[in-house]
Amino acid sequence: LATANREELLSRREVLNLYQEILDGVNSKLARFETVKKFALLPQSLTMDAGELTPTLKVKRRVIEARYRTIIDGLFADGTA
Repeated sequence: LATANREELLSRREVLNLYQEILDGVNSKLARFETVKKFALLPQSLTMDAGELTPTLKVKRRVIEARYRTIIDGLFADGTA
């Protein structure tokens, strides 16, 4: 898929459908309470330089929650996530 940038690519329906197919495959092997109900693709990778990962590459949850609050809130907006 030729596109100008990552954000544009991640907003394309065929890319979202591909990720949904992958999740559907994973979800089919899980109990209902374990399944991913909704997801969002971030416009950039998480990095240590941005303060989002520790030196051992663990996610800094508080940083991610603060930085992506609007995206996270959108996933839970209708109460079905």
